Amino acid sequence: MKVSQMADIYKVPKLLRENEVLFCYRYNEENIDLHRSINMPISFQSPDLRSEDDFMKLWIDFSLFPFNSSSIESNIRPWKGHCEQFARVMLQFMRMCNKRLTWDGRDVPNLHSIMPAREVISGSFWHPASNSEHDWYRAWYSLIGHPDYLRVDARGSFEAFEYQKKKFLLAAVIYDLSDFLKSEQRLNQNIGLDIKEEKKRVKRKNNK
Repeated sequence: MKVSQMADIYKVPKLLRENEVLFCYRYNEENIDLHRSINMPISFQSPDLRSEDDFMKLWIDFSLFPFNSSSIESNIRPWKGHCEQFARVMLQFMRMCNKRLTWDGRDVPNLHSIMPAREVISGSFWHPASNSEHDWYRAWYSLIGHPDYLRVDARGSFEAFEYQKKKFLLAAVIYDLSDFLKSEQRLNQNIGLDIKEEKKRVKRKNNK
């Protein structure tokens, strides 16, 4: 691949960014305030990881590791929005690991056999860069079509299996998160309609 022929920053196609709810997600002030107010589950907390905002910032930073480290993996940096979306996906994954349920309380039996145990994964959530969890961002960039991650080399069959397992888990979490974001979107739309109806009602009353 010739880097000179590629854009300096990778984004998914515009049509996806505008129409897929996950790719519309940004870690804006409203979301920062929300996650700052929510504590991490006790079993996943550490001295520097207390709130979901701490978690989001940790994984946003980690998503840039392959572009900033001495062993750089790609010269095509991801768009900032994709780093925020990756962190939100990993937050959803943490919630699923904690409760073993989807966002709306449904059990997913076929994920139980490959879902990491809380004790195994908690340390990785605290310090992902030092726990060899680099396959998480590799799987994310592969799933969203980053050209340097469409084919990730794995050393040996065990490593290849572990990478594919992470990729499958991430895809399942993305589906769950998208479903959750769509439900929030519908709720906000309904609230907006209720507010409009109330304004019309008040206006009609004042005009009598």
